[in-house]
Amino acid sequence: LNSAENSLCHIECLPGYNLIENTVKCKEKGDRLTYAWAQIIGKAECEPVSCGVPPDTLHTRHPQQVFVFPQKTTYTCQLGYHMEKLHSEGKMKGENLVLDNPQCMEDGQYKFVPGCVPVPCGECPTNEKYPHATPREEGIRTYTQGCTYDCAEGYTLDRQAQGRKVFFIACLATKEYQEPMVCKPVLCGPPKDHE
Repeated sequence: LNSAENSLCHIECLPGYNLIENTVKCKEKGDRLTYAWAQIIGKAECEPVSCGVPPDTLHTRHPQQVFVFPQKTTYTCQLGYHMEKLHSEGKMKGENLVLDNPQCMEDGQYKFVPGCVPVPCGECPTNEKYPHATPREEGIRTYTQGCTYDCAEGYTLDRQAQGRKVFFIACLATKEYQEPMVCKPVLCGPPKDHE
């Protein structure tokens, strides 16, 4: 510390901290003619850099509070969603991956803010629950999507010749499809009397 009498000393905070007060100075003590010494008086105070409230990302939940360096926060996905990429610092809590990683960094930014995507249900089912029904969609379907089915020729949902022939099943938040409707053979009614 090389400071002239009564001048403020130069103080630097560690990375991730800002100087908020500096009254540190060199003060002469004693009698200059007999015995004198210098003493540092005052104080310097540094506070952590603030990152603010963590940013919102689609389909996530997180604490709505201000975090400062080097605090971490936690994001969880809403029901029906999961983390876009599994991260090595995450852990499972029920069906959700909880990330402890989003951390307030020394530059006032959050490190790694996760995103959540809909859970997959797989391709549209075509098993024994779907006799006489053909799905329109191909490929993996996810939560908020679903499958549209057409009944085969001669089948409807209510057995009426002019009845509905199309039904939809949703991909649920549980990664399963809802139960399907059943395509039933059309009833022709009694034969007409030909005399």
